Amino acid sequence: MVMTLAIDPGKRIGWALFDEGCLMKGVIDWTTLVLWLRADGRRHNLGLDLFFKDWHIDEVVIENYVNDPGTPQGGQENPAAEVIGAVRILCGQTDTPFTRQPAMHLSVAMKHAGYTPPKTRTGNKKHLPDEDSAFLHGFYYEISRGRAQPVPLD
Repeated sequence: MVMTLAIDPGKRIGWALFDEGCLMKGVIDWTTLVLWLRADGRRHNLGLDLFFKDWHIDEVVIENYVNDPGTPQGGQENPAAEVIGAVRILCGQTDTPFTRQPAMHLSVAMKHAGYTPPKTRTGNKKHLPDEDSAFLHGFYYEISRGRAQPVPLD
């Protein structure tokens, strides 16, 4: 069994934990991420292990966020980049595989998961909840590794 942590970085950090399926998901802030994600213990007396809350993590998949200077967010603070950097450092210290996954995979992941994105009352697309984004990234990753099966398309 492989324990995978999927992360949607930002001010609100979505997360989903996978071990032969999604065990749980949620949203945390930066302070909680710092408390829950840590290098600890010894892996075969050769190095550190990575833990998220109380769970030993074997792999991490994180949405890759690119701050495009041509957008309204260009030149602003980028908490998503800070989260990605902090997680990458811990993964490097613990030899935990770290995968950046493009945001564009979300639309395919929604189809594979049979997920209907939220809409406003007028039918416009609504921002995807952070925990759902983390779940979808993790589900797509698990499918790509042969550890999950997509929902059949109609």
